[in-house]
Amino acid sequence: MSELWEENNKVMTIREENGVPAEILKVDEPGLLPFYLKHHCTIERYNEWLKRRSIPNEREGYADLKKYTKAFTCLHHASVSDPFWVRRRYEKWSQVSFYNKIFSPELGNLIFMPYNTSGMSIKSDSSPDLTTNGVLRKCWRQHEDKRPYLVKAGSKKYRHEPLSEVLSSVILEKLDVIPYVRYDLHIEGIEMCSVCDSFIELGQELVPASDFYSDEKRQKSETVYQHLLKMCKKYEIPGAEEYVDKMIFLDSFLGNTDRNLSNIGFIYDVRKGRFLGPAPIYDNGTAFFDGNIIRQESGIKPFSTEEKRIFDKVLKECDFTRIQKDRSYEQLINNYPGISNEVAQRTIEQLGLKAEAYVKGRMFVEKEEKTVIDMHPDDMPDIASVLDDDEPVFEEPDIVVPDSVKHKGRDDDLLL
Repeated sequence: MSELWEENNKVMTIREENGVPAEILKVDEPGLLPFYLKHHCTIERYNEWLKRRSIPNEREGYADLKKYTKAFTCLHHASVSDPFWVRRRYEKWSQVSFYNKIFSPELGNLIFMPYNTSGMSIKSDSSPDLTTNGVLRKCWRQHEDKRPYLVKAGSKKYRHEPLSEVLSSVILEKLDVIPYVRYDLHIEGIEMCSVCDSFIELGQELVPASDFYSDEKRQKSETVYQHLLKMCKKYEIPGAEEYVDKMIFLDSFLGNTDRNLSNIGFIYDVRKGRFLGPAPIYDNGTAFFDGNIIRQESGIKPFSTEEKRIFDKVLKECDFTRIQKDRSYEQLINNYPGISNEVAQRTIEQLGLKAEAYVKGRMFVEKEEKTVIDMHPDDMPDIASVLDDDEPVFEEPDIVVPDSVKHKGRDDDLLL
């Protein structure tokens, strides 16, 4: 038997068979359940929730890591993204929590430095790395004041993901229209990585849109965008529509095609039982380098009907001349070791062209507003017509997009 706890509060009692949860015996505190279980608390969903709190088998290098250690057993499922954990016997929250305490760095060392394993003594549940999902190699580290920060490598095939994350945060800082996670470059072991601080405080839960999107069935007449906003309204998430609109607009500019319901996050106050608002925008690892190619191969138009409607509304808030005036980002691109000089120069050129296009687009919208009151979304010009340039933006030739990242038309893959 095991128990699900929220910090020092017992939430639920579970019967296990051979170490696997088999039956929910009692829900002691329904108001303190993880949001994913709050409205549909079944043993199947509980097992799915636990599965998501583990290193996936698809994680790069995971098979090799298992040869070195058996320390990938996760007993308590404690995380730095929420206050939940599993009690097996007589453990206390102070013993299993990773908040405000030093945790072991050795599992992270093993992930990024498997060539140096001598003398390592890794214990189960010694690190929040055990409850961090995703297919790219990553680990949690700590500042001197014990605050955690995430280190994430690029893929072995493309290697540009750290640059995409950092360059996106540089652009988002210049535009200053939406909360965003700041990323910086960092070398871990011998690899170039991105790093970002945790943005979840104790007592909060990071809830992806996928956790509540399917609580009601989407109607055939609804787009994914419309249904998402309807569910945000149902759960009274403040600022959701403005956030989603700006996110769609900025993803279009950044060329980020990996936005899906699993990386659109909202921050939930567990004790008060309400959403505080959207999480800062994060996970921009596909930005700039492979966006257009994914869209072209999947038949997705760069601007859908919803994007055109959003375009003029958000564009007026964004001053893209800041990108034109301050081109310090060029040094970042030129010095990044994971791309060729040719790709670096093309990226700089096309980023400049796209900023110019958006500046012209804003001028066009402001001009048209003076003469046109009700323009149909289909009549709104896209970026190509404003710039009068048919060249695709942020195109990197010779990239073959694997099937695993192509859009399939599912709701969790395509926002619009």
